[in-house]
Amino acid sequence: MSRKGGGKVVVPPGVWKTGRIELKSNVNLHLEEGAELHFSGNIKDYLPVALTRYEGIEVYSLGALVYADNQENIALTGHGRLIAPTTDCEIWKHQCSVSIEQYVE
Repeated sequence: MSRKGGGKVVVPPGVWKTGRIELKSNVNLHLEEGAELHFSGNIKDYLPVALTRYEGIEVYSLGALVYADNQENIALTGHGRLIAPTTDCEIWKHQCSVSIEQYVE
């Protein structure tokens, strides 16, 4: 959609399972009322890792649940809900105990 000039991606009511969502230029991700995006807790659903900053230091990270890099004119709109993974998932369990370098290709 972004390559064709952009537009609006509509998520209808319902429960939708997903990994990382990467927003592109000129695209509006719109969650209708009753739409729920449930993010996975699996590390593989957030690869490849992204170069980011943490406390002023460049690091590789699994990134955010909703991610955009070098994009413009993006939006996340509507009355739907974004549901983060639970704290007993793979990402939380490995957050402090495993080096992310093992996931860099």
